[in-house]
Amino acid sequence: CRVIPNRGSWLDFEFDVKDFLYFKIDRKKKILSSTLLLALGFTKTEIVDEFYENEQYVFDNKNQKWKTKFNPENYKAKNFSEEVVDAKSGKVVIKLGEKINYLNAKKLSNEGLKEMESTLGRKFIGMKIDLTKPNKILSGFETIRVSEGGLDILVNNAGGCLMSDFPDVSVAEFEFQMKLNFDSAFHCSQAAVKLMKGRLGVRKIINISSNGAYNFETFDPPHYRASKAAMDSLTKHLASAYAEDKISVNSVAPAMTNTPLCNVLSKEVLEEATAKMPHGHLMKPAEIAEWVRFLASPAGDISSGNIIILNQGRDVH
Repeated sequence: CRVIPNRGSWLDFEFDVKDFLYFKIDRKKKILSSTLLLALGFTKTEIVDEFYENEQYVFDNKNQKWKTKFNPENYKAKNFSEEVVDAKSGKVVIKLGEKINYLNAKKLSNEGLKEMESTLGRKFIGMKIDLTKPNKILSGFETIRVSEGGLDILVNNAGGCLMSDFPDVSVAEFEFQMKLNFDSAFHCSQAAVKLMKGRLGVRKIINISSNGAYNFETFDPPHYRASKAAMDSLTKHLASAYAEDKISVNSVAPAMTNTPLCNVLSKEVLEEATAKMPHGHLMKPAEIAEWVRFLASPAGDISSGNIIILNQGRDVH
């Protein structure tokens, strides 16, 4: 494809043998097309959302294994680092390191391979834990201790928002809100610190808080705000208490994000909240995840005790 403007440089787009899309400016050096999109103002998240399908992993309680959709498009000229197992039959359909092209993958799909056991790695362990029950949390972390010997990163992202108005919040609702949003993070962090101390490098605790703990012009109910404010206070305490142990603790506090929580809101409330976002739309979970990834990476080693507010600049104090 060639783009010829009335004035300025020509742009030529072409695929290479590995199906990567490049462009050339005035027929000179090849540059990845994603570079052009970034220069035009697209974020990495927007590029991924536009050009790639999301892969979902589902835990199969019956087989106690993770599985995902088998998509032949993903297997063009790819050398597998792990064998591929049919999630339904348990049969190995692609052996370890075996090379397979798109036509072979398509043939497998036509023959009935629809789901495969996940390739998250043989050391990946999936656990289902009721985080409102401290004894279940301790049991889960004991499994980690026995299996891995320690822990390097904890992300406290379990949570929810119960929507009763202040006069109508029952004792049971208040206690459940605090258990889900704050108590779970408290007990997970408590168990995690014991597994983090003494390990090499900088270990990380990342708490998913909320902009609602600080912006009182939003619709967030008081017990939800209190649970997230308590989480952020915990963040600062742990960051101070364990700085010399090289345990970095931060909170990420997003504003309105497009999650299933939006389903509990009325159409009018959701439209009003969206209208207040400076970019004209809700934030995306993948955008929040990028900040978590940054804090979990070596780049986040020197950040601790911070409440990182993500709100598109909606409210600046």
